[in-house]
Amino acid sequence: MVSRESKKKAIKVIIATGVLAAILAVLDGRESHTDTLERKEAGKGSQKQEYTLDAGKTIESYAWTVTAEEYQFTQKEKKEVLKKAKAELEKRILGDNKSLEDISTDLHLPEKLQKGAVRAEYGLSDYHIFYLDGTMRELPPKAAMVTVSAELECQGEREIYEFAIQVVPPKKSKTEQLIGDIQKTLEEENKRTGTNQLELPQEVNGIKLSWKKKKENRAFFVAGLGMIAAGCIVASEKEKAKKEQKEREQQLLWDYPDILGKLILLTGAGMNVALAWKQIADTYQRRRDEQRISERPAYEEMVIAVYEMQEGVGEVQAYQHFGERCALPEYRKLSWILVQNVRKGSAQIQRLLEEEKSEAYEKQKARIKTAGEEAGTKLLFPMLLMLLVVLIIIMVPAMMSMEI
Repeated sequence: MVSRESKKKAIKVIIATGVLAAILAVLDGRESHTDTLERKEAGKGSQKQEYTLDAGKTIESYAWTVTAEEYQFTQKEKKEVLKKAKAELEKRILGDNKSLEDISTDLHLPEKLQKGAVRAEYGLSDYHIFYLDGTMRELPPKAAMVTVSAELECQGEREIYEFAIQVVPPKKSKTEQLIGDIQKTLEEENKRTGTNQLELPQEVNGIKLSWKKKKENRAFFVAGLGMIAAGCIVASEKEKAKKEQKEREQQLLWDYPDILGKLILLTGAGMNVALAWKQIADTYQRRRDEQRISERPAYEEMVIAVYEMQEGVGEVQAYQHFGERCALPEYRKLSWILVQNVRKGSAQIQRLLEEEKSEAYEKQKARIKTAGEEAGTKLLFPMLLMLLVVLIIIMVPAMMSMEI
């Protein structure tokens, strides 16, 4: 809901903007008579203005767009502007360089000078050093003079302005100079013929040199391999644990309907739940000891529950612990049914177990169907590969016979 205060504020804003709009409408609606149109500064371009023209009774309220060209210099002003443009160019052309006598990086060649009043086109005497746009192509090995030619134009007045710049290679430090000299010495040594060995220089510019073979440091490589291997082991263990957990859950779900069926059969024969539970666990353990069956996690948990009851743990706690260890919704529900039977003495234990068994069988059928679909999907790729091989076997001989 919108509060009353918000509504009041909204109404005030609408009224204020409405009054302001009305005032502006009145002001904008007034016609102002004028005999002049202000020109823009030189280099800023022309300016257009809408007018309504009345010429006696011949023309009335005629819409006319008047164009005022930018300010036009006098001949004297043009000369002065071009002179200032030359001085401006000498500063702006430097870019990141210090002076015209010390150029070692790109030139800045502005297309417009004097706030756009002067246009400039450039030419350079040496395009081996610079590109057309002033970008440095290659520094010369020693200082070189380059002539910059600039054609400056101001409202039709043109002048050619030429000046020289000096391109110098950047100054090298002592270290860089020594490295360069060593490199030259090695290049000269490499040109020697009739020798199987490259003699490394022992002295350059009076400085003694000492060469040591760089040994391969394999410690970091081995350490890195160890880290990767450790990570793979951890990941493998996690994957193995995840796979074992998944297999355990599948076995638990597979045995669930069978356990329910046995409980129903024994309780229906007159046994109470605890005795039926012990009978199922004892039968499993005997057959397991005789190696007639493999280990089944659901029955192992039932055996543990029997041991707990024999050690004095209450029947309710034993069933609850059983459900927690199995950690599946189905077994938690079975645990709840058995606990309710102990606490309330439910006479409907048979019906509850029968309903749970029917539901468990339906879920098991759905799981089997899903597993079959997944298996079919996994077989699809090998089947496609086999089809491709068959096509190759058929097509290759056919194509070879066509070429013959």
